[in-house]
Amino acid sequence: MKTEATTHEEEDKKRKELIETKNLGENLVYTSEKALKDAGNKVPETDKKEIEEKISELKEALKTDDQEKIKTASETLSSAIQKIGQAMYQQAKPNEKSQQEDKKDEKTEAEKKDEKPDNK
Repeated sequence: MKTEATTHEEEDKKRKELIETKNLGENLVYTSEKALKDAGNKVPETDKKEIEEKISELKEALKTDDQEKIKTASETLSSAIQKIGQAMYQQAKPNEKSQQEDKKDEKTEAEKKDEKPDNK
């Protein structure tokens, strides 16, 4: 029994690595689809199509037991979904500036109220 375990040890290790790789890939597919959905129309259509293609490629790779294919597809999808973050950041940047300007205006009005002429 002990010899049987040692003979299958390497095989079990490879199987475990494959399962872990598949789990990571499935999680990446889920988070990518969710990120696309959450981003809505903030992501340019060309980037959206590219990401959707990469998601499909990873889904196809997950149907196989080719660990290298799954890893490669996961890496390309990971690179592609960074565009979502970039698009969101670009959208947030103008809003941030306008909010800062609004705060400056509010501050100015508050400062004006605090400035009362000295009646000495």
